[in-house]
Amino acid sequence: MNPPNAIHRTHCVALQLALPCADPADVLRQLSQTPLLRRRKPTQHGEEALDLDSPESLEWQPRESGCTPPLQTTRWTVRQRQGMHVELALTTRHVLVGGLCRPVCQLEGVLLAGTPAALHGMAVQLAKTVPMLPSQATLAERCLALAQGAHTAQTAPTAKPDPGTSLPQLAQRVLSHMLHAFATHLAQLPHSDDPEVVHQARVAWRRFKSGIRLFKPVLPPDALPDWAPLEPLLSALGALRDQDVALTETLPPLQHAYTEDQAHRLAHWEALQQALAQASQTQRHTVRQALQNPAVGHTLLSTLQALCNMPEPAAQDEPRHAKHPKKALALQHWAQRRLARLHQRLSTATQTLGPLESQHRARILAKRLRYSTDALRTLLPKKDRQRWAQQASHWQTQLGTTRDVTRASTLAAEWGADAELVAFLRGVAVGQQMGGG
Repeated sequence: MNPPNAIHRTHCVALQLALPCADPADVLRQLSQTPLLRRRKPTQHGEEALDLDSPESLEWQPRESGCTPPLQTTRWTVRQRQGMHVELALTTRHVLVGGLCRPVCQLEGVLLAGTPAALHGMAVQLAKTVPMLPSQATLAERCLALAQGAHTAQTAPTAKPDPGTSLPQLAQRVLSHMLHAFATHLAQLPHSDDPEVVHQARVAWRRFKSGIRLFKPVLPPDALPDWAPLEPLLSALGALRDQDVALTETLPPLQHAYTEDQAHRLAHWEALQQALAQASQTQRHTVRQALQNPAVGHTLLSTLQALCNMPEPAAQDEPRHAKHPKKALALQHWAQRRLARLHQRLSTATQTLGPLESQHRARILAKRLRYSTDALRTLLPKKDRQRWAQQASHWQTQLGTTRDVTRASTLAAEWGADAELVAFLRGVAVGQQMGGG
């Protein structure tokens, strides 16, 4: 089976890897020093077509950008044992964004001979020392999104299995898509200050973790690698998201209620906004630094490799519902039962909401139900799907508002806001918490 991020082009298998770099020369140096490429002489090319299948995709490139050369490609030819033959190409394109010339780098491995699994293994090997992320987008598509100031909001896959699809195969497909969505948003972080990119990256990771719990019955024990290397990045993303939400969503609607056109209160408010804006800028730099850790990409690629190599369970190990002769119908029964239980847990958790901790647990359940419903929507009855999605969205929004104000008051205290302002925010949080209960 091909790796989850393999694409077919002119009868070859190609693996796309986004490099979250600030300096293309540094990336080239890092790649050239890897054990795989250290003794291989590369060839370099200036201008050439990035994608021969769709050259029109490059016509948007600004001609007056002052960014030269438009394309720079370095190629390596790799031959290894057992007949594997791979061509690696590091391509850099410069895009004019906000008056600044931003480099966008992509590494593509084209399998000329050998197995797709070997190609994916090569990527995992390179990722041990070079920061890189799995990518389903071509370099032209990434550059176009950057030039247009757009973020790629990938949604959950449509879990519409073909006849004969097994539950492990469905899990592999859905989880691979979810992890790719996470990597896609991470690849945009070095170039974008849009808070939505951070938000979508965190949502994509939560979707993936919810998917892991959803498909846990069919995942082999210890099948996936340790995700500890991702913790610094995930923690930095969480802190940045809290600051972005406080600045752009939570505080603006409360400003008039606090200031009441009083000069000293307005000064307190503006001082807090400036402190949070500075903190957000510093934290965004921390996130970008965390992305430069090769362990991030290595962990993601290793996870994709593990999903790709996930074995089919033996007949006696399959869940009882998976033995149904009509596997499509069996998958529908499994999805309905799985989500019905999750919905019941959410209903129980929201009947007697108490302290903030219990509200947080209920919010987590609401997210799990929402993301799981999205992932399996084509396997669920329309009535149940709509009802579960609406309830999950309702509780996630209601409980999330309380959490956001509470977090904003904590940030205000941490950044030395006036005591009166901190007390005001805490009072709003307590009022919303009591109303939510």
